[in-house]
Amino acid sequence: MVGDNAEDFTLKDQFGKSFNLYDNLSKKILLIFYPKDDSLVCTKQLSDYQKNKNEFLNLGIILVE
Repeated sequence: MVGDNAEDFTLKDQFGKSFNLYDNLSKKILLIFYPKDDSLVCTKQLSDYQKNKNEFLNLGIILVE
């Protein structure tokens, strides 16, 4: 729910490295999840992230895909 704290988790990122949420809480991060490959909504969202990637990086936001 909005406003709830997320539970800690560790997943592989887009580079195959382990990413642990609680180890990165001091950083600005944007977690990018998508439910299905090649769906219209997910394709558009991921395209938007890619187009704006430099803006996120300039703001010090780490994208975790």
